[in-house]
Amino acid sequence: MTELALLQGLTERWQRYLASEIDRMIDPVDDMKDATAEGERQYLKVGASAIELITDAMMLARRTQLPRILASPAAADASRGTW
Repeated sequence: MTELALLQGLTERWQRYLASEIDRMIDPVDDMKDATAEGERQYLKVGASAIELITDAMMLARRTQLPRILASPAAADASRGTW
């Protein structure tokens, strides 16, 4: 895959991600989130940073698709199929 095709493919994926609605539901027993508004913002920010790290990994691996991504609370957006 050429560098241009890789960047175009990842750009298209990123644009679809940004245009999608993110499920903001957090399990009530999830103990990784502080029970404040700031805690929720930080929790969601960590999830978004996971998407950025996945994109970095895809670029390094020269891949525009990954068959599976290990789902974890911080990577919930990735596990919903957007990526």
